[in-house]
Amino acid sequence: MFKLFKYDPEYFIFKYFWLIIFIPEQKYVFLLIFMNLILFHIKFLKTKLILKNEILLFLLWSILCFVSVVTSMFVEINFERLFADFTAPIIWIIAIMYYNLYSFINIDYKKLKNSIFFSFLVLLGISALYIIQNGKDIVFLDRHLIGLDYLITGVNTRLVGFMNYPTLNTTTIIVSIPLIFALIKNKMQQFFFLCLAFIPIYLSGSRIGSLSLAILIICLLWRYIGGKFAWIKKLIVIFVILLIILNTELLYHEILAVYNSRESSNEARFIIYQESIDKVLENNILFGYGISEYSVTGTWLGSHSGYISFFYKSGIVGLILLMFSFFYVIKKSYGVNGETALFYFTSLAIFFIYETIDPIIIILVLFFSSIGIWNNINFKKDMETKNE
Repeated sequence: MFKLFKYDPEYFIFKYFWLIIFIPEQKYVFLLIFMNLILFHIKFLKTKLILKNEILLFLLWSILCFVSVVTSMFVEINFERLFADFTAPIIWIIAIMYYNLYSFINIDYKKLKNSIFFSFLVLLGISALYIIQNGKDIVFLDRHLIGLDYLITGVNTRLVGFMNYPTLNTTTIIVSIPLIFALIKNKMQQFFFLCLAFIPIYLSGSRIGSLSLAILIICLLWRYIGGKFAWIKKLIVIFVILLIILNTELLYHEILAVYNSRESSNEARFIIYQESIDKVLENNILFGYGISEYSVTGTWLGSHSGYISFFYKSGIVGLILLMFSFFYVIKKSYGVNGETALFYFTSLAIFFIYETIDPIIIILVLFFSSIGIWNNINFKKDMETKNE
């Protein structure tokens, strides 16, 4: 019983993920995550940590974002978002420090697995509750189980899952996928878990999330049926080509219908993108415009796309710097995890077209922590030893 509530800084964000999600204000989450990082460092003081290339580049990018905020303040100040604008680069630095720690420390496989699988089961349980409720909402601590989805064909419901907004379910899963790969080595079990993870993504109505995960699942399945089943690949390729040729017009209209299914969604997104780009071009194309402002759509500029967000915060210089940072992470991950890393980061690159990973602090920290564990060579060796 007491082990359930035992505090271990290295498992804290995984074990108490759902409690952190329910904290009403991000400033309290910031303080909690920061204090945990300090205790995390204290516990592993004897562990030799090295600031690798990607760490230094991410740190440089975060400093650039901070400078962008300071310089943009001389143009216009939005006091409502001042705290968030100043802390955003600091949050990235904190998340990067988690990544660095998880890349080196020794991690207890059983404790990590129990924490991750518990959080995953909670998410699946909430998804099951959504299906059982059949459109009837449940409110818990001012959070909703169900939200409305305004489609061209009419109003539908979508899974919110007691989170801040519906697509946060999707983002949580996408950033946690490296943990599934780190903890599960059997390819069919990985495939099974990813199929289960598709359920809350589909229920939340995330089109880009569904596409990203579907591509990842297809890539993994494609690799699995290779080798002695290579002839099946040839049949599948021929079948898909024939299917596309014979149904080109139908497929085009179906894809277009899905793309435009949500009422005014695409129009609003492109307005935000255009305004965000214009704002940067008007002020500082090299280093971005770090101060948050409202779009005419009522949403923050620099939102609804990872790439637009990075460009808005740090300009062309920052965007290039960040791409180099991710390149080093991908290179390291490929060296440790092989082509699975390429599959995942391709899926993530697609996800970034329409979504971001940093509006919610715990999600950004979860992302870098997951990648850090996945790239931890010592953890990988321990896993291989257990599987022998």
